[in-house]
Amino acid sequence: MEQLRTRPLARLGLQARARNAFAAFGLSTVGDIVDVSERDLCTIPGIGQASMRTISEALTRLSIHWNVSGGQQPKQSGLSGRAAASVSMGLDCGAR
Repeated sequence: MEQLRTRPLARLGLQARARNAFAAFGLSTVGDIVDVSERDLCTIPGIGQASMRTISEALTRLSIHWNVSGGQQPKQSGLSGRAAASVSMGLDCGAR
C-alpha cells in the first residue's frame, strides 16, 4: 500500500490541467490525494467531474479508498466565491 501511495499522479492518467492544478496545491502523489477529502479536492480550481472520475477509477483499479475520516485541507486555502459555496452546500465538482 505504501508503494502505491507514493505513486506520482501523472501515472493515473490525469490530464495536464488537472495535474497542474493539484501541483499548485502541493498534491503530487496518490497518497496526497487520498489524504484530502473528495469534497475539498473539488474546491481546487481546474478540478471538475472528469478529473474526479479519472481519479476515482484509478483508485478503484489500485484498490485504494479515499480517506473518509475528514482528511486534510489542500495546502493552499482561502478559496472563496462559487468554489467555497459548492463545498458548503455539499454539491459535486460539476456544480461550480
